[in-house]
Amino acid sequence: MTSIAIGLPSLAPRPSLPVRPSQGEAPRADRHDHASDKRVAGAPAAPVTGGRPTSPVELRSLLQAQEQTAKGEQGRPGELSEEEQRQVAELRKQDAEVRRHEQAHANAGGQYAGAPSYGYVDGPDGRRYANSGHVPIDVTPVANDPAATIRKMDVVRRAATAPADPSGADRAVAAKAAQERQKAQAELNELRAEDTAAPAGNGDADSAAGSQTAGIQPATAVAAYGAAQVIANQQAPRPAA
Repeated sequence: MTSIAIGLPSLAPRPSLPVRPSQGEAPRADRHDHASDKRVAGAPAAPVTGGRPTSPVELRSLLQAQEQTAKGEQGRPGELSEEEQRQVAELRKQDAEVRRHEQAHANAGGQYAGAPSYGYVDGPDGRRYANSGHVPIDVTPVANDPAATIRKMDVVRRAATAPADPSGADRAVAAKAAQERQKAQAELNELRAEDTAAPAGNGDADSAAGSQTAGIQPATAVAAYGAAQVIANQQAPRPAA
């Protein structure tokens, strides 16, 4: 690195002359604070506060001090303007509302709802604030189980309308859940109707078979009775002529 030297005009020392105190003024002693000349080993040179820096080290120290001061002033909340403070207040309010809205979905959805995710915006104070959110909710029906589908869609509808101010997307999810519930209810009613009709059909068949059996038994009894009568007549003794 090439060092840059700044040349300053040299001044020849002048002989010091005694200073006489004026009348009515007490004589003063020249004071010099040696503590200001002491420096900690390894510490950077103090920035020059007045005039031009006399060396590259002092120039670099001055630039670093100015940069740190600018950063510190930029991060202070008290340095925000009134308009920026108003924006920060609105962003904080919006952040709280978004998180409360999405958390209501997640709490009501239970096992059918996922974790909330958020979109952020940077505020004038350097912080990030949530300005949008999303909670995934499962709206698929339960395969081959309309009763379980009905129970699931009831939970989904409650989760979609859980916030105090449901959005248009929330209402669309609730409508989808209501539609799937209606389909499942119709399927369940059909299955119940089939289960109710099956025992009635078996009863009719049994009745028909019983009628047939009942129809055969009287004929068989008559035939057996007639045969017994014939045998009895043959075995009976005939009267003498």
